[in-house]
Amino acid sequence: SARGTGEIQQNPTGSSIFLRSILSKVPNGDKHEVVYPADINYMGGPPIGAREANAFMSSHQGSCPGQLYVLFGYSEGAMVVTQTLNSLKIPPKLIVAVVMYGNPYKTSNAVQNKGLGRGGVGIAAATGVKMNPKFAPVVYDLCNAGDMICQTGGNMMAHLNYRGTPQEAEAVNFVVQKLKEALSGKGGGKVKGSDEGNDDEKGKGDGNYCYNYLHIFYD
Repeated sequence: SARGTGEIQQNPTGSSIFLRSILSKVPNGDKHEVVYPADINYMGGPPIGAREANAFMSSHQGSCPGQLYVLFGYSEGAMVVTQTLNSLKIPPKLIVAVVMYGNPYKTSNAVQNKGLGRGGVGIAAATGVKMNPKFAPVVYDLCNAGDMICQTGGNMMAHLNYRGTPQEAEAVNFVVQKLKEALSGKGGGKVKGSDEGNDDEKGKGDGNYCYNYLHIFYD
């Protein structure tokens, strides 16, 4: 995942419930927190995060070919997700699900738009950066009504109110369904090393251990 502007690098709060819910519902997953400067440099930061995410996934495929990925981005992190998908270095079929909260690039009434803020455009939509439409079937672009970041008009409170909501639960269910469908297509989802290793090895998400899926987040 990629964290939102100003959030801490490790275990940011914006994605905590979302991430824990998925990891508890779909066994043998792990996470990778994208390293990028989540500051107010909205033109410079997201490309850095996209390069890091693509480099990580490409490298990881060397030791875990066929590894599946779930991408998550909140606020500025959603910009990183979009740019990651637009410059993807691995086969698109390995991206099982993508969830974004408060996406500054959001376009009005797109098929992937979810929540009560489906209409309106994000504050960065004028940059012309758009997600490749081929990913739309696996994308859950959630915008709260009145979220000033993904609807232009509104307020910041709506932008900060995704965590623990019914809308977040729906996003979790979306990802869980996509993961289960993809893993069943892999003959039960077992990948190299998925039942091996000790507790110290698990949870690294660094390519030394293969999981059923990895959660790449830009919070």
